[in-house]
Amino acid sequence: MMHNTLILYHSSLKRTKAWTKEEIAELAVRAISFRTLLVSMDVPLGKTRNYEKIRLFCLEQSIDTSHFKKRAHKTLEQFREIQRQRVLEDCVRKTASRKIKANRAKYIVMDSKQSDKKSKAKGLDRENDLTIEFVEKLIANGCEYCGETELLMIADRINNDLGHLQSNVKPACIRCNHIRGSMPFEAWMCLVPQVKEARTRGLFGNWSGPKRYGRKRTE
Repeated sequence: MMHNTLILYHSSLKRTKAWTKEEIAELAVRAISFRTLLVSMDVPLGKTRNYEKIRLFCLEQSIDTSHFKKRAHKTLEQFREIQRQRVLEDCVRKTASRKIKANRAKYIVMDSKQSDKKSKAKGLDRENDLTIEFVEKLIANGCEYCGETELLMIADRINNDLGHLQSNVKPACIRCNHIRGSMPFEAWMCLVPQVKEARTRGLFGNWSGPKRYGRKRTE
């Protein structure tokens, strides 16, 4: 973004295009939100930065957006404060993620013991002999099923009727853990080659399972 010009990727042209203040101001008059403004500019909607760029540009250039719906901020100062908060929240999330990964074996042991303890309350006799040292070695080389090394790892039970025993767990990524679910181990092993091929070909992309399951699932 230079002076009164905003450079954004243009979907139809398949290249970047420079938009002047006057062009954007004219389109903004007919738009009802930043989303519709981007649509009229034929700019990709999937990128969060495009929203931030157009909002910042309109604020800096004093382009009237008072008629837009769902305005999150009205001044440049408010916008920059929101940006600072987002950066801070992102840093906190990344720090927490690093701590979880660094202590992953500890989390796995704690969660597995809690899970087996709950099962005993339901009348199921599930033992647990996992140790932090054992789990550290278990997950060191990534997922045994698909070969994943970047996602969080868990101790996947071979026989779901038994507890988390050293003889009853395999190292698995959270994606494979979700795909398998409560599937019998023999049936799951029939699907593993296809799952591994899908990962190798990059078909999963950034998908690691539904967000509602979180990143600490161990069952």
